[in-house]
Amino acid sequence: MRRPRAVLAAALVVAVVVPDGRANQPFDPCPRERRAQRDTWGVVDRPRRQPPTTDGRVIMHWPTAIVGAWVVDEAGADGASLTRVTPSTLERLDWNAACVTTRTERRRASAPSPRFDDADLRTALAGHARGVIYVWSPHMPLSVDAYAAIADAAAARMLRVDVVLDAAADRAFATRVARERGWSAEVLRVADSVELQFRDVLVHAPTVQPYAAGQLVGAAFPGGHTAAEYGAYLDRVLPARR
Repeated sequence: MRRPRAVLAAALVVAVVVPDGRANQPFDPCPRERRAQRDTWGVVDRPRRQPPTTDGRVIMHWPTAIVGAWVVDEAGADGASLTRVTPSTLERLDWNAACVTTRTERRRASAPSPRFDDADLRTALAGHARGVIYVWSPHMPLSVDAYAAIADAAAARMLRVDVVLDAAADRAFATRVARERGWSAEVLRVADSVELQFRDVLVHAPTVQPYAAGQLVGAAFPGGHTAAEYGAYLDRVLPARR
């Protein structure tokens, strides 16, 4: 759904305080090695810069051409690391200040079934031309009430709605709320998608994420809204029908 292209030439730059108190000097740990590895892992587009850590490390999240595979790029005065996150594994390369590489790999934990994972996301993108993903939680009353609003807005535009449950929600409570509202069991699939996580779709409930033409469209839209407000948002971000 995305085409790989050359990685941006700009490297991460962090500041290192020299001992004698002179002005900070730019420091780019192991740029050639990291750039080559990012190319190997097929990063595309621009990275998403994250807030700096308390120890001054710079963090970037790079998308790849594969739905559900992202690369976390960290750089600091003591070295750097790249971590490839996929639905099943976390593969990490660390470089120390001398650019010596250490490689580690471990399995990524998955939510118990029923869940909505990256395979489900790929199916939704491939099988439906236009739709929205709706994240809800029984602990957030607005997300319970706003389900009817997004359903109405989507129906008016002939969009499919894929409802997923916040991973932090109590499943027994969610089951009880869904039963009281007369919702199908499909709304109890727990969000367990790397792609949705790295696109900030899962940081709040409710959140809406549209998709069209095989890809996620626009930024995630958090908060409870009316059908008219959801409709205005969808009309703005979704491409016009041809």
